[in-house]
Amino acid sequence: MEKIYDTIIWGASLRGLEKALELQKQGNDVLVVNKFGFPGGNLTEALSCLTGDGFFTGSSFRERLRARLSELNFGVVSNQNNELILHPEAVKRASWEQITANGLQVIFHLTPLQVNKNGEITELTVFGREGTFTLRTHELLDLSDNRLLTGLEGQPSYQDRIRINCFFKDMNPEMENHFGFQRVEETSVGYFAVFQKDQVHWADVERHFNITLDELAVEGWKKFGVRMLIMPVYPELVLKEQARK
Repeated sequence: MEKIYDTIIWGASLRGLEKALELQKQGNDVLVVNKFGFPGGNLTEALSCLTGDGFFTGSSFRERLRARLSELNFGVVSNQNNELILHPEAVKRASWEQITANGLQVIFHLTPLQVNKNGEITELTVFGREGTFTLRTHELLDLSDNRLLTGLEGQPSYQDRIRINCFFKDMNPEMENHFGFQRVEETSVGYFAVFQKDQVHWADVERHFNITLDELAVEGWKKFGVRMLIMPVYPELVLKEQARK
């Protein structure tokens, strides 16, 4: 008989891992699945590393993670005015430690293809290294920071903006003005920069992301001699309702 999980969580974000641990402690059979090959959600996938220190309070999971990041070399690369800039590799490591220590079931490198309801069972069809296959569960939760299952579940969403976060070795006023970064912060591992692009439709996110990231990396080096140190694998999506706030 094919396995049916109690809960499948799409997205190895911090919210996803926290929920998985909570359900697992209640005795549920939980599986976490993710598009990319590492945990952390936007913090590691989109390098959305700038966050308020208050994000880590009020949750034992996040408080443990915050304490671990403080222990790691360059875990917190900037801490000013209650705003943190975290090193994405440190977030990956701390998240992996939680997965391993708690024996969470995880599958990475999956692309979601289809979501179907079959009575009380939800079927999630995915494509991975093994080809196309279907996972079955009583409950499917999308806790990815970018709501990647939204369109598959019949609730297409329009992306009004995308943000591309990255780390550069150096920064100068000419380069900053040329690109019009939304924010630039100096950290112990380089300059954290945020570039924003407006009026991007959901279907065009990856195309715009790849073109713009290439421009930032290539033009930054050729025109200004500034090398990109760390680049994201996906943009930070700003949902239309969030963009209006």
